Amino acid sequence: MKLIILAVFTTFFVTSISGECSDKAPDCNLWYQLCDAQPPNPYIQQSCQKTCGYCISTTPQSSCINVGQNCDKLNICNNPIYRGIAWNDCRLYCNLCDSPSPFDSSTSSYNFVTPTSSCFNTASDANCEKWYSFCYDAEYAPLMKKECAKTCDYCS
Repeated sequence: MKLIILAVFTTFFVTSISGECSDKAPDCNLWYQLCDAQPPNPYIQQSCQKTCGYCISTTPQSSCINVGQNCDKLNICNNPIYRGIAWNDCRLYCNLCDSPSPFDSSTSSYNFVTPTSSCFNTASDANCEKWYSFCYDAEYAPLMKKECAKTCDYCS
C-alpha cells in the first residue's frame, strides 16, 4: 500500500515539476468538482493536473490570460472551492490578474463574493441538475451536499 501511494505521489510530483502540464484523461472537465476533494482522489491528481491546477510552474507567466476553456460557463470565479482553478485557468475572465496566487500560504487575502442566501449551489445550477441522481447516493452525497445543496434540497 505504501509503495502504491509513493508511486502515485512520485508520478504526480515529477510530472508537475518537469513542466509537462496536461490532462491525461480526456474527460477532466466533467470531473473538475473532485479536484479539491478531501481526501484527495489519486486518479484525479494524476490524470487531471491541468484542469485542477496541480501543475507547478517554474517560469512566471508574463501576461494575464485564460488558459482554460469555457471560463464563462464553469461558475468558478466566486467559489472558494475552485480558487486554484480560477486563478490558474481563468485569471483574466475572473478578474484575478492582480490577485496573489491562492497557492502562496504567506498571503491570506483572496476576495470572493459571498452568496446572499444560506442555501445555494456552489456548482452551476445546470451541472447540479445533471447530477441530481447522485444527491442521495451514499458515495456521492457528501460531495453533492457541498456542491448542489439547493438542487438536492439539503437546506433546512
